[in-house]
Amino acid sequence: MLIFTKRTFLFILFFALCFFIVQYFVYSTIKKANYRIETGVNKIMIGDSQIECAFNDSGFSSIRNFGQSATSFLYSYIKIKVLIEANENIDTIFLGFNIRSLEKEKERVWIYNEDILLGRKLYFPFFGNNELSLFMKNKSFYYASSLILKDYFKILPDLIKGNSLSSQFGSFRPSCRNELEKEMMLLLKKEKLLLTKNNISSTEKLYLDKIINLCKNKGVKLILISTPNFKKCNYFDCHNFDILKSSLASQIKFYDYSDISNEGIYFSDPIHLNNLGSRYFTHILKKEFNLK
Repeated sequence: MLIFTKRTFLFILFFALCFFIVQYFVYSTIKKANYRIETGVNKIMIGDSQIECAFNDSGFSSIRNFGQSATSFLYSYIKIKVLIEANENIDTIFLGFNIRSLEKEKERVWIYNEDILLGRKLYFPFFGNNELSLFMKNKSFYYASSLILKDYFKILPDLIKGNSLSSQFGSFRPSCRNELEKEMMLLLKKEKLLLTKNNISSTEKLYLDKIINLCKNKGVKLILISTPNFKKCNYFDCHNFDILKSSLASQIKFYDYSDISNEGIYFSDPIHLNNLGSRYFTHILKKEFNLK
């Protein structure tokens, strides 16, 4: 019995050692990969699904949209850090920022949620001690980490060829939903969402500040941008959000396009532009910032 127990322990130890060696190799390979953007691109757009479907970067040579659905400021910070380090020519970052950007509920659904973690595995190799401490007690994080080999094999052909993996961080994707009328009816039945000190996410605020400081230290211009919403103040109480915007105004520029149009033909739901809406908004940004 003692011999069996000893052999079992050695087998488990050997398996664990092999697992950690493979994990270390995979993480190191992903960190050292190519994250270069096309020559001539000096501006990038970062944010969640509202950014992802709002700006169509096709046809532009100076800007790329790295919007990605359900992306918190934590993951945006990692993304920005990697892209800046790999692309010294980046001088401007447009960061999506809206009334729900700092909502505490985002911590549960956009940071610690298992489905989100499973889709963010390629970010894990870039986590520092601060990020790892956040997930130390999160079982879903360890589960997602154990499956990173699956993602590794998907990108392996690009790794072998030395191709850029920057597209893994997001891209423009048009919203094909047609839920505006249905979701507006649901929203009108709810109480207004009020941003208060009690429901502001400390984690999201921390990583917004980290993004601001990172851009400042790297000499990169950071611009906060709110994409159009459909009749936003029917559901959102904007008072405290406006106070928050004012407090940030001394540090960074903020462009609020949230109420530039209430034309239903531009929206796939109350907070996302459809294909026609993205063309409309892309044209506005092109003129506003002289995008090439």
